Amino acid sequence: MGINRIEKALSQLKDITDKELVRELKELNPTISNEKYNNAFSCDAAVRILEYLPDSEIDKAGRIPKSELYYLRKRMVFLFLGYINLVYMRSTHLERELDRPLRVDSPLIYFRDIFRSGSIKKGEDTIIQHIRNSLCHGDIILDFTNLEVQFTDREWNISLPLLQYQNLCEQVGRYFMCAYEAMRR
Repeated sequence: MGINRIEKALSQLKDITDKELVRELKELNPTISNEKYNNAFSCDAAVRILEYLPDSEIDKAGRIPKSELYYLRKRMVFLFLGYINLVYMRSTHLERELDRPLRVDSPLIYFRDIFRSGSIKKGEDTIIQHIRNSLCHGDIILDFTNLEVQFTDREWNISLPLLQYQNLCEQVGRYFMCAYEAMRR
């Protein structure tokens, strides 16, 4: 149930421009420190660089078999991307602001759906909270054969297609980037 809600919200966000998001977020009046944004954006840039560095730059000593280097790089990118966007950039202020009444046509509704998916009652962990817990102290298995990532947080577990997980991280990162733009204006 919750994963379908996230998938639908991610699909809807493809048609929303950054300009629309910034306009909507400006009304929320986000307050996150510049230092937090700068750290997150620096880490995100490092992940992007890591993703495209030549193999020789990653393993200068030549100790990692070339056949494993691709998967090690992908693993690093997926884990750091998730950690930066779903854990480090977590903002109670920005997420809780989505609980207030929003216009029916507000693109922020899709982000509310993402952040609240999987929870039926107030106080229950959402899918995003479980994924955060998995990234911080649970188990994560990146299965490149089946192209999925498996998260385990105590008794809870879920598998997401790698592309859906990547899209989730990038859309949540986009949310915070647009919030930063809204703060600056």
